[in-house]
Amino acid sequence: MKFILILALIISVTANVWLYRQWQGNAISTAVAPPFVNSGPGHTPLDDDSSANTTQLSVNTSSLDGLDVEALQSLLAEGKLSELRYKLQLKLREQPDNIELLLLEAELMMKTEPLNEALLHYYTLLRRPLDDKIRERIQQRVVHLLRETIHELEQTQSWELLAQFLEPLFQQLPTNKQIVLALAEAYGQQQKFTLMEDTLAALSAQDAQATSLRQRLRKTETPQPEEFPQMGDFNQTTYQSIPLQRLGDHYLVNVAFGPITTKLIIDTGASTTSVTRQVMDAIAEQQDTIRIGIFNMRTAGGEIDSEMNQVFGVLVGDFSFPELNVMTLPNGSMAHADGLLGMNVLRHFEFRIDQQRSLLWLKLNNSRS
Repeated sequence: MKFILILALIISVTANVWLYRQWQGNAISTAVAPPFVNSGPGHTPLDDDSSANTTQLSVNTSSLDGLDVEALQSLLAEGKLSELRYKLQLKLREQPDNIELLLLEAELMMKTEPLNEALLHYYTLLRRPLDDKIRERIQQRVVHLLRETIHELEQTQSWELLAQFLEPLFQQLPTNKQIVLALAEAYGQQQKFTLMEDTLAALSAQDAQATSLRQRLRKTETPQPEEFPQMGDFNQTTYQSIPLQRLGDHYLVNVAFGPITTKLIIDTGASTTSVTRQVMDAIAEQQDTIRIGIFNMRTAGGEIDSEMNQVFGVLVGDFSFPELNVMTLPNGSMAHADGLLGMNVLRHFEFRIDQQRSLLWLKLNNSRS
């Protein structure tokens, strides 16, 4: 009887060990089973070789929960940027090397981040092993964006803004001649000649374009003007007077953007005119503004990311500006004012402030284009 019990115990333990090993084998098999693509009836597991090269760039538009690249592009076109950002992040986790997704990410950055950061993202993509057609496509986009942005800021003489736009690019691309010359120009126009020379040092000492730029800008070196030129003696009959409203140490002037009338602080330290987001939204309801991009902007409260738009039909007194680049300030950043009247307007005039009578005297100078 004792022998039978011992034999039964041995059989039971052996059976349990066998069952455990069978269960463990199934668990391991399940854990290493290849992934399935939910592609409808008759789908089969992917072969191991199909996902071996995970670093190769892809233009795959397979779905993630029914979401494909075309759907993401539609969100961009419709301006649903928050939704796009969330869904694009999910998609990139699944396909981190999909070049179409990475290009879409760059286009999203164009609308939500400073323009120079979006450009740096494009340059980062160019360091990848790309198909020739895709590489050419990115290079054309980069060349166009850089050329058009530099041209726009130079045309409006927004030298401080141009320098801020180019500085991060120069740090990453110190041998790019287009960036070097444009940044040196921006510094020189602000009479920051030490910074200009430091930038031009990236080029050969015999570089003809650098030499020409030095000679041209050194001729323009002048003492810095007063913040508000004094009245002195001048022929008032050649000037137009515009009423001002005093606000502490500042002066407010009425500026019209089409039918939208605003009160802007005269600020000779601001390279570009700016208005609050509320005002810009009101302007955009009345006309088709042109979005140029987001730029890093220095303000009295520190640096902010500010959107630049081209607006139309701007009126200062009787002087009209068919088009004008205007930055956007956060709501609440201006107390008792709608924004700042900057040098992209004031540089077109000889102007004086009559502090006793609160008048702005304006006369067009020869720089008005």
